[in-house]
Parts: sequence; structure tokens; C-alpha cells
Amino acid sequence: MSSNTSIGRGKKGSKFWMQELINGRDVTQLNEAILGKGCKIGWISPLASENYAEYMLNSESLQETLKGKGVAFGKGFFSFWPARQPQWDAIGITEDKTLILVEAKAHTSETITHKQTDEAKMSDGSKKNLKLITESMRESFESLNSKGDFDVWLNEYYQLGNRLTFLTKLKEKGIKVKLVLLNIVGDPTHISTTEKEWQNHYAQAFGKMIGRLDAPQDVIIVNFKV
Repeated sequence: MSSNTSIGRGKKGSKFWMQELINGRDVTQLNEAILGKGCKIGWISPLASENYAEYMLNSESLQETLKGKGVAFGKGFFSFWPARQPQWDAIGITEDKTLILVEAKAHTSETITHKQTDEAKMSDGSKKNLKLITESMRESFESLNSKGDFDVWLNEYYQLGNRLTFLTKLKEKGIKVKLVLLNIVGDPTHISTTEKEWQNHYAQAFGKMIGRLDAPQDVIIVNFKV
């Protein structure tokens, strides 16, 4: 297993449901929940045939697959981020070569994440990476014409912040892309969350992050009942 791939079957929560939906009979329902009736998504991960591998976008094998489908990242494309990138819960591509990047959650508490910022405990390399990450995230914060609080991006919703950063940076570089926030409604395997709770949660999160209650352009929120 390479350092930019994770494999294995999920047993509960969002990992389990992401694998179930992509590889099961509900995949058409999932596709239409994301893009509308009749729309198709060719899922690249997590596939049962590949032991449910999840990828970072700088994975060589993933890039080779995407290149074959008409989406190519040139040399130095990911200079805005360290080599250790976010790992996507699912990656797909549409017929018009739109990249679909999915972040899946089964409970609102999973969305609260923080970036380590205690520089006294960090190596020089980690400090350099943190500086690059912070600069890229701030650029994305500003590109969204945000009226929110940038500190929240680093110290409350760091994971969502870095996903938004990848969305904005890929768009700037000419990639057609959608960020899907897939939220499991009524998860019987772990902690059950209602659709209303998800709606309230993201209204609060985006209110803090960008100063408005709705999601930014090309962010699709899907509250999927299982």
C-alpha cells in the first residue's frame, strides 16, 4: 500500500456507507442525489474490486486513471499543498469530465477538526508545510469573498476548509470539479443524525466560515437517508 492510498472494508459510519453506496444497488440513487435525475457518475473509488482503496489526488495510479478519462494534472499542479494531501472518501468523474470529490460524514461531530498550530513542537519541515497550507487556505477564503472568520478554517472546521481549498485551487487551474458533502441520515451502524440536524449544522458552519448560510458555488450538500 502506498502512502497516498488507504484500503480496507469499513465496518460502520461514513466509511461503511460510502462503500455500500458506491458498490451497491443504491449507486444510481446516489448519483441522482448528487447531480439530478438521469445523471451518471463513473466512480473510481472506493471500489470493492480494489479493496475499497481511497486516494489522495497526487496518487500516481489515480492520476493515470484520471488521465485516461480526460482529466490531467500537469507537473507542479499541486504546488499549493504539501505532499501529504487530503484523502477523499470517494472520487468520480462525469461524462463531461467533471471531477466529483466526496467528503462523507455520518455525524456532525466528525466535522469538527483542528490543525496543529503549536509551532514550538513542530519540525522545520512541518512549519514550512503549515505555512504553505495556511497561505493556500487564506487565498481560498479570500477568493470566496468570505465575510466569515478565517481562524475558524484552521481551528474548528479545518477539514472542511482544506476541502474548500482544493475545490477553489482546482477550479483556478481549469479543472471542472464539484465538492460533494455527503451526510448520512439515520445511520443505524453508529450515531443517527436527522436531516434537520445536518441542515442546521452546515448553515452554522458556512455562517462562521464564509459569512453566509448557503454553500459556496460548486459545493453540493447531499443528506442521504439510509
